[in-house]
Amino acid sequence: MSAKCRDRFQENSCFYECSPNIGPWMVKEPNSHRSERFRDVPLSPAVCNAWFNDCKDDYTCKDNWAVGWDWSSGTNVCPADKPCKKFSEIFTSATEMCETIYPDDFKVTTNGPTMVLWFLGDTNPNDAVAAYYATEMNLRCGAGKLIDNIVLTTLMAIISLAFFQY
Repeated sequence: MSAKCRDRFQENSCFYECSPNIGPWMVKEPNSHRSERFRDVPLSPAVCNAWFNDCKDDYTCKDNWAVGWDWSSGTNVCPADKPCKKFSEIFTSATEMCETIYPDDFKVTTNGPTMVLWFLGDTNPNDAVAAYYATEMNLRCGAGKLIDNIVLTTLMAIISLAFFQY
């Protein structure tokens, strides 16, 4: 995998594991090793296109990275019946890749504010996006509930990071 493509997947992993702003999109996931996951987090076409463009000439064997790997060797290996092809051959568009590779994690949209997977600087642009959707989804019973969710999510991320370091 090229460095630029690997960087995009690393950004996604950091967002998935550490973002304090995914509360509005959290859903229960009883059929997984995780009890919750996020669903339909809004991404802009620009963010999605950049990810796809950085990976389109790299290779994968699957359109859904969440399930279906051969783990018999102890690491994820492509199933025998799934030959490697370029991302651009597996996915017909950037949107298809972003919405399919981790099914339903992201929704590419031009309606409303969208999240970014990575940003530079001290101000997290996703704070305002999460607050907007929390209000739109009637998840806010005053500012306290959103702040409680952000604090709880941040604590969970810190605990997860501490756990995975050892």
